[in-house]
Amino acid sequence: MNESLTFTPRKHQLYSLLIAIGFFVLTTAWGLSSPPGSAGDDDFHTNSIICASGSNNFCDILETDSTGNPVRVKVPDRIGRSCITVDSKAPGACIYEQNGVEIETTRINVDHVGGLFYSVNNKFLGDDYESSIRTMRTFNAFLFSALLFLALAFAPPRLRRGLALMSMTV
Repeated sequence: MNESLTFTPRKHQLYSLLIAIGFFVLTTAWGLSSPPGSAGDDDFHTNSIICASGSNNFCDILETDSTGNPVRVKVPDRIGRSCITVDSKAPGACIYEQNGVEIETTRINVDHVGGLFYSVNNKFLGDDYESSIRTMRTFNAFLFSALLFLALAFAPPRLRRGLALMSMTV
């Protein structure tokens, strides 16, 4: 038997690591090249992240529900309402033309579904909104890539192909 065609556990772990590194590079490249606010639901997720710990320099909670969850907040327009989501034909550079005027919005995670995601990402919130978003995106890319590696490297052989295909759809 040709030994170069033998699929040893060590080779399998190496291939799993290479797939995870490739995934990390691709998702990080997207995260660093896409301006914050460029996805249609970025305002919802970003508002939920920055307001996860209450009022701060980016978020002013204006109204809460009976359980104390925010339902209406005031955030800078670059965060709360991206020009791309308002006008789908606007160029990506329009985000840099928004001047930070505060707007009121109800686009926030009221039910705290996925609250751990928002709370963890809130820890990366600094003084510079754009750098904070890029840090969050890089952290999430790393976390998913690490979990992908563990899943591919240690899953039973019958599940590996499905895990690899699933990761391509994320």
